Amino acid sequence: DVFSALFIQTASNSQPPPRASQAQKQGIFDQEICPVTTKFVDEDGSERTVTVTKDDGIRPGTTLAGLTKLRGAFKPDGSTTAGNSSQVSDGAAAVLVGRRSVVESLSLPVLGVLKASAVVGVPPDVMGIGPAYAIPAALGQAGLTVADIDVFEINEAFASQVSLCIEL
Repeated sequence: DVFSALFIQTASNSQPPPRASQAQKQGIFDQEICPVTTKFVDEDGSERTVTVTKDDGIRPGTTLAGLTKLRGAFKPDGSTTAGNSSQVSDGAAAVLVGRRSVVESLSLPVLGVLKASAVVGVPPDVMGIGPAYAIPAALGQAGLTVADIDVFEINEAFASQVSLCIEL
């Protein structure tokens, strides 16, 4: 039912914001974010320079009680809300992958090893659950299990997608 779906989405989303807020306050993400400076023109015509140094999508003070008060984004009684979806200002990331010999010849640090990758297709009506199938495929190629991995980052827009990927 709708209440169960709302609870699953909001419960999935109720833990990360406080943890993320605490980690942000402790400076844990500081090394992961490259400051970006940009100029823009305000409505009054004045130009401003702004430097973004932190993720503004982390919402300190988010609670399960607060999330359950939000209206559905797609249907009035829907379970997908602004509180369990990614914000409009979602950022970007880049990863540079190279041969160890080249990385070492450039005196760059080796931060990880790519052991396997997987691409899967899922029907369009269940878009967003690809990680539920790609992760086990990649783990199988690498000879690893879920228990061998400390942290999974599943970059999906809605908490319901992540909840289903975890459940599957």
